[in-house]
Amino acid sequence: MVQEYRHDKQVAGVVEDSLYEAALTLRHFERLAGRCSSKQITQNAIDKFILERDKEVVRPRLNKDIRNLKAFLDWCRENRYLNREREIKLLKENERPLKFLSTI
Repeated sequence: MVQEYRHDKQVAGVVEDSLYEAALTLRHFERLAGRCSSKQITQNAIDKFILERDKEVVRPRLNKDIRNLKAFLDWCRENRYLNREREIKLLKENERPLKFLSTI
């Protein structure tokens, strides 16, 4: 599935950096949730990935991983590898401090 996803995105004109980021996310998913067939990608596996990845990275990076995973799962559903949608939501990020320019 992952190779087909990458090929499909290459044909669609997705830039190499984005393809690399998606592949990296999917490698992290496999590492943390275990190698899964399409039938084994359950809500439980997704939740496990998010919980474990949250311990490793900052929230903005985790949310990027979640977006990449969601895009992959949407593609899987469109291509009939998955038969129903999984619930994936971005996590709340801490408020970022505002940067003020000081005048001299």
